[in-house]
Amino acid sequence: MKIPLITDSMITKSGSIDTLLISKLLKQANFSEPQSEIIAELFKQNRDNSVGEEEMEQKINNKNLANKDDLHLETKKIEAEIKRLELEIQKVKSDLVVEIKRVESDLTKEIKRVEFELTKEIKMVEFELTREIKRVESNLTLEIHKINIEIEKIRTEVERSKVDIIKWVAGLMLAQTGLLFTLIKFFA
Repeated sequence: MKIPLITDSMITKSGSIDTLLISKLLKQANFSEPQSEIIAELFKQNRDNSVGEEEMEQKINNKNLANKDDLHLETKKIEAEIKRLELEIQKVKSDLVVEIKRVESDLTKEIKRVEFELTKEIKMVEFELTREIKRVESNLTLEIHKINIEIEKIRTEVERSKVDIIKWVAGLMLAQTGLLFTLIKFFA
């Protein structure tokens, strides 16, 4: 990547570096926005730290800008800082990958634990429901048996009642027939 050099157009009237212009140039050189902002700020800090305000005003007033060696030295410093920042970014990225894997592992373990607990709970509920269903079925079978016994008792009573009714009706019919014959003979 080609890093832009500091030119007169990058220095404002107050003698500070135009970080917006540097950031724009870095973006044009295919740096990401965060990278270009950091590098522009580093230019500014480096410039502020290495040159006093009076010296800066003198250089601007005299048009006495940094020579090629100064620019080369500044470029090397910035390149070193960029490398340091890239390494730091790589370390943070690596740390994040490790942390993400750790969290993923923890979540996987927790999911398996919850799944195991839920499966165990479901089996317990299933067992309890099966036991309760069998108890209810047993009670229903017992009640059905009791009802069948009662039905048989009622059938037996009905049969007895039929026989008794038939006996009474037959006896009454005989009595009526005898009475009728007696009345017919009596009046005849």
